[in-house]
Amino acid sequence: MNAVIVPRISLLEILRMNRDAHKGAFDKADKGYRQMLITQLRQLITSVELGGKPETYIDMPDDAPVDHSEDYDDAIALLEISTGPDVSLTWDDWRKYGRDHWPWSGSFSSSSSSYSSSISSSSSEDD
Repeated sequence: MNAVIVPRISLLEILRMNRDAHKGAFDKADKGYRQMLITQLRQLITSVELGGKPETYIDMPDDAPVDHSEDYDDAIALLEISTGPDVSLTWDDWRKYGRDHWPWSGSFSSSSSSYSSSISSSSSEDD
């Protein structure tokens, strides 16, 4: 199968729903990432204030969360200006637009889940 024909309006709904879910996951992960960074910076400041020799290395993972909302927005804009009731998608396009399996999905899921879980941990520590 080289292409699939799908209703344009249905695909728009799917893309908008997936974009909203992605944005929510990114916002939560970004908040967790920032909280982890702030915690480490506060520890560094406390060490300096107490006269200790502070570590100058901040132990943060290299995979900061990345917002891919623009990928969804580009696909949505393309479908909004399309005039036909249906669109033809390649298998790869269907995986991205219809199934929400983008080339970056794995790395996004991994980084966002680790930072999102740090929010839950820091929230329960604050209680």
